[in-house]
Amino acid sequence: MDVIKKFTRRNLMRNKKRTIVTIIGVMLSTALICAVVGMVATFRQSIIEDYKKTVGDYHVDYGIRGASQYDTIINNVHVEKAGVVQTLAFAKLNEEKTGREYLSIFGVNDTAFSQMNITPLEGRLPENASEIAISQRYADVEGAPKVGDTVRLQLGDRYLPGEDGERIP
Repeated sequence: MDVIKKFTRRNLMRNKKRTIVTIIGVMLSTALICAVVGMVATFRQSIIEDYKKTVGDYHVDYGIRGASQYDTIINNVHVEKAGVVQTLAFAKLNEEKTGREYLSIFGVNDTAFSQMNITPLEGRLPENASEIAISQRYADVEGAPKVGDTVRLQLGDRYLPGEDGERIP
């Protein structure tokens, strides 16, 4: 080991310019690697934050049916929190005016509501079961209800066509 130390020290002393250039090169390459890693980490985090703003703060969307499946998911040690978004009913619309045949009515619990990115563009969010929030897509349709309007909807279920039509969730 002493031989290697002596050889290295002697080479460094004889070639001072090359030694200084090598040290500067190592410093610059280290700084470049740190900068690239920092940029990648920042870019990744900004993509995650943008996804949370546009879609919501959740990882998996299960199409569960029934309380037993929900209990299985919520009791899983790997699940931090779980919310429920349930299709309650459908309301038939005037397709000529709205361009849509049905309006979907969803019920959302507090956990799911906090995970979804829902911000009102106008008015406030619903505070009880007799109030609704309308999506921007439907609100842009001519004749759509405005903030404060009273709306009466004929609610019902939708079924797949055929003899044994299954209820559409």
